[in-house]
Amino acid sequence: MLAAAGAQAATYRCTAPDGSVQYADRPCGQTAAPIAPTVGGVGPSRYQPPPPRTSSLNTTAAPRAPEYAVHLPPDCAQLEEASRTAYQRGLRGDTLRSVQNDFETKCEVQRRRAQERVSEERNERERQYRDRRQEERKAEDERGKTAQQCDQMRSVIADRRAAVAAMDARQKELLHTLQDQYNRSCLDRR
Repeated sequence: MLAAAGAQAATYRCTAPDGSVQYADRPCGQTAAPIAPTVGGVGPSRYQPPPPRTSSLNTTAAPRAPEYAVHLPPDCAQLEEASRTAYQRGLRGDTLRSVQNDFETKCEVQRRRAQERVSEERNERERQYRDRRQEERKAEDERGKTAQQCDQMRSVIADRRAAVAAMDARQKELLHTLQDQYNRSCLDRR
């Protein structure tokens, strides 16, 4: 019977625009709705594979571990992870609540201590940051004051050099001392 059905079906030889030869069960240029391939079918396959099956478990990503989890003792860290990822592992209802209750009852004190430690570490980092910023501002202010003093000294030296011809030995000595101080304070820092 199969042989008879196959004999009655017409096969058409078609040439594609790129010159390749294709065989089809319809006249050239006619298209049909995509169907699943048949055994022994001829021509290009119109079969579209079904989308991949998803598991029955929830595939959403587990929530990130809280910051304090690194400071929990190992047994409490395991309970925290089990509680946090239970839903993604397929636990539901009473089982999910049981895991979460185990963590809350057995590790409440350790959780609070771990949170306090995270808070203390955060406060310490903020304090260190503020101290560094204060030191940087102080150093910047100091550099600004030094630059201002150097500008003033340079101005005084230029004024006194203009009048060096009228200076006595003591004034020339003071000018020389001021120039040495300028060189030590201003030129050596650059």
